[in-house]
Amino acid sequence: LQFLYFIGRMNERVELNDAHYKVLEGGTGRFAMDKLRRKFGLEVTVTEKEVVVKGPVQEDVELACEVIMSFESKSDTDIMSVLAVPVQRAGYVTGTGGVSLQKIEDEFNTFIYHNEGVFYIFSHFKKARVGTIFRIQCLVEQLEAVYSPRFEETNPTTEGIDTAYFKLHDTSLGTKALRTSKKKAFNTASGGLVDQVGLFIVIWGTKEERDLAEFYASVYITGQPPRLTLDEAKRRLDAFIMPLPTQVHRLWQVDEHTGTVCIDITEDEKEYVAILANPLKARTRAKLQIMSVVEEKMKGEYTEGVGNKKSPELGWGEDTFLLEKDERNYVRDRTDAIENASGCLIRVVGMVVFFVGSSEERANGRRYVKWLLQMHRGKLVLSSEDPELTCMAPKFHRNKDVMQMDYQQSLKRLESVYQCFVFVAYDAADSYKEKLFIAGHDPNLRRIVATEELPRMRTDHRNDHRFDHDKGKRPARDPRDNRDNRDPRDRGAKRPRY
Repeated sequence: LQFLYFIGRMNERVELNDAHYKVLEGGTGRFAMDKLRRKFGLEVTVTEKEVVVKGPVQEDVELACEVIMSFESKSDTDIMSVLAVPVQRAGYVTGTGGVSLQKIEDEFNTFIYHNEGVFYIFSHFKKARVGTIFRIQCLVEQLEAVYSPRFEETNPTTEGIDTAYFKLHDTSLGTKALRTSKKKAFNTASGGLVDQVGLFIVIWGTKEERDLAEFYASVYITGQPPRLTLDEAKRRLDAFIMPLPTQVHRLWQVDEHTGTVCIDITEDEKEYVAILANPLKARTRAKLQIMSVVEEKMKGEYTEGVGNKKSPELGWGEDTFLLEKDERNYVRDRTDAIENASGCLIRVVGMVVFFVGSSEERANGRRYVKWLLQMHRGKLVLSSEDPELTCMAPKFHRNKDVMQMDYQQSLKRLESVYQCFVFVAYDAADSYKEKLFIAGHDPNLRRIVATEELPRMRTDHRNDHRFDHDKGKRPARDPRDNRDNRDPRDRGAKRPRY
C-alpha cells in the first residue's frame, strides 16, 4: 500500500491491490468505512484501484488513511495499537450493538474496529491508546485470566519503564475500590493512567506520575487509613491542607467529582483534610466544593467578613463577589456555563461567589456574572458589534424560550461541549431588540453555536409535539395518562357509596 499524493484541501488517496480491495468490500471493511463516515464526517469512496478520503479536518483524514492501510497490518505504529483478545470474549468487549465499545471510544477519544478477535486502536495520543488497552483487558479479565498471568509486580519508580504493576493481596477491597469512578480521580490527580486488570493494578506514565498514582491508589486499595501525618502533608508539593470543624466531618464526596484524593488527618484533637492532586486547578476545585458543603451546615464558617475583593495578582489568584438574597440560586444554576466560557473556577459559597484563575479569566468570570444578574433584572444592554461576543438573529418564537425549562437540558449540554455561555440581552446596535448572545474564549466555537447548534436545537424542539403549547396549541396529552381512556358512558357518573 502506498500514498500516491497529498492535496492541500484535505484530500488523500490510497492505492489498493486486489487482495486489499476484497477485504475492504467484505463485512468488516464496510463496517469500518461506515464507522469512519459517521464518526468524523468523512467522504470515503472505494474503487477497485484506490480509496479517496475527504474531510474538513487534516488529522481526521490522516487517521482514516491509517485505518484503511492497517487492514493487513498486525504491528503497532505511531498512531495505532493492536490488542489480541480471545475470539469467544470479543463479543463481551463490544457489547450488544457495540454499546460497550462505543463507551470506551467516547471516554478516551479513540477509534476502534476489530476483526477475528484483534482490536485495532487508533489515536494520535499514546495515552489514549494505552488507556483503551487497559480498559479492554479489564473487561476480558472479568471472564478469563488472559493477561494477568504474564504480569510481574514492579516498583513504580523503576527507571526505563512506562508501565508498573502491583498485585492486590485482598481482592475484595481492590475490586470494590477500582470498580467505581475513582479510576478517573486517580488519573486526573496523578496525570497518568490507573486501571485494574485481574488481580493487578496497572499504572502507566512517567516516573513521577507512576509514583503519585501508586500512592493515591494505595489509599483505597489497602482498606486502611494511610500513614500521612500533618507535617508530611505540608511537605508534599501536591497537597493542600484544610482545617475542618468536627461537626461536618465526612459529609462530602469530592474525590470522583474533582479528580482528587482526600485524606482525613486528626492531630491534637483537630480535624484536617489533605487534598492531594498534581494539578493545582483540581486541588482548588476540591477546596471550593468542601467550603460550599461546610457553609451549608455552618453559616459564615468561610464567608464571615468576606466582601467584594479583586486580587492584584496577574497570575493565579482569587476574587470574591457578594450576592443578594434573591440572586444566589439564580447564579448557582449557571455557574457551569460561566466557568466553561471564562476558564476560571467559580463556586458559590454561602452568599459569596469565588473566582479562581488567572487575571484575565477572573475578569471574564466577574463580567459574565454581572451580565447574568442584569439579565435577571431585565436591564442588560449590549452591542452585537462587540468582537468578544457573537449575536444570533431572533429565530426563536421568543428568545427567552431558550432559557426556559424546555430547553435547559439541551442548552447545558451545548454550553459544556462548546465552552460557551448563552444568554438574552437587548442589542444597542439594532434598536434595542432582544437577541441571543454567545460569550466564550473561542470565536470559532461561538460561530458554530450561533449558526448551526442553536438553530438545530430550535428545529428539534419544534418537531417535538410535547411542546405544542409553545405554538399556541393545546398541550399534548401524556399517552400514559389513562383518564381519557375510560368508557365514555362512565364519565360523569357518580361514585357509589359503600
